[in-house]
Amino acid sequence: MTEGSPQSPVVPVYTQEYILAKFPPMSTMSASAIITALTNASAEEMTMIRGLLAVPTTPVKAPRVKVPAAPKKALPMPEGEPTAEDYRMAVASIDLSVCVGRDLKGGEDKRFKPIVYRESQCGKAIAEDGLCKVCAKRNAKYEETGKPGPWNGRVTEDPLDSCHMLGTAWAETSKPVFGAGSAAVSEAGSVASAKEVEKTEKAAAK
Repeated sequence: MTEGSPQSPVVPVYTQEYILAKFPPMSTMSASAIITALTNASAEEMTMIRGLLAVPTTPVKAPRVKVPAAPKKALPMPEGEPTAEDYRMAVASIDLSVCVGRDLKGGEDKRFKPIVYRESQCGKAIAEDGLCKVCAKRNAKYEETGKPGPWNGRVTEDPLDSCHMLGTAWAETSKPVFGAGSAAVSEAGSVASAKEVEKTEKAAAK
């Protein structure tokens, strides 16, 4: 550059260090001084200041969806010989906000031979048509093949003919006998053993 020629203006680099050096900490400035500094700041400086003052956003966590609890797995086993209605859920106890697939797991009544079952509601979250993913898949397979497999129908409808429940076509054919099952035989044996023990104790006391 020759002597006497005009010099090019120095273009500042608006870095964080530049802003902090030019503007003292606002905690040390009066309100009027802050207003004056911001008023005199260039557009580029204001953009940098806004970036420095920006409050980092905290990601908002999505609320946890509470999965409804499944209903009680099986109806209580009644005293004496049950009827078909004893092993069906009452309409008022069916929860239509969860899967209405019929579940027989845990509902065995081994006092019958062959074993009969009392129904319960699946109770998982609904995926489609009032059924969970598993029950919906089983239902679709049943409608496609006509074979029930693990599908036992809906608790809002009568049991399938193939269900091992009282009052079904299966029960008419299999004719389950109450009191002939393993649980009944075991219970009867326990009662007989208790009576034998009582009889022996009475004889020893004489």
